[in-house]
Amino acid sequence: LPAFAEGKYIAHERVDRDLDFPIKGQYLTYDGLLADEALARVLEGGPILVCRLCPIDYHHFHYPDDGTTARTYRIPGRYHSVNVLALRSRPQIFLENERVISVLETRNLGKLAFIEVGAMCVGRIIQMHPVSEPFSRGDSKGHFLFGASTVIVLGQEGAWRPDADLLEQTSRRRETHVKLGRRVAHAP
Repeated sequence: LPAFAEGKYIAHERVDRDLDFPIKGQYLTYDGLLADEALARVLEGGPILVCRLCPIDYHHFHYPDDGTTARTYRIPGRYHSVNVLALRSRPQIFLENERVISVLETRNLGKLAFIEVGAMCVGRIIQMHPVSEPFSRGDSKGHFLFGASTVIVLGQEGAWRPDADLLEQTSRRRETHVKLGRRVAHAP
């Protein structure tokens, strides 16, 4: 699985209440992130990659594999900052900020929830690729207008695993800066 955006990554093999980075499990829940119980059940127990984009990063995001978009929906919200200090003082940010969620059916990675999170100084989340058209790995999906933001990818249990170096750095409470297209996960 190539990096779908350029930025600072954290990775977990699964989302559960015991996660402690960046904030102890308070915002990383499937139901809260997705606002869709049925989709949350399909992805429960699966891996997660969180990419936090800084103002200096390339603000486009790309498809991580070939496939189709099953559906896309928007969850209105605020535009709080998504930096680590902001998350520590307000752990519900990823649940409060505006999100665009695309459910992707991919060739090699199973079903994915591709979540774009708006943030302070982000005017809009722009979708570039028509949702009715198939996509290929690396195709541009969209971009954020000026500022910083976050892209979160949730996968199905057992479909793929974040790479060991990202898991190790996350366990040490460190983000890892990754360039677009570099490997961040793999299928078992």
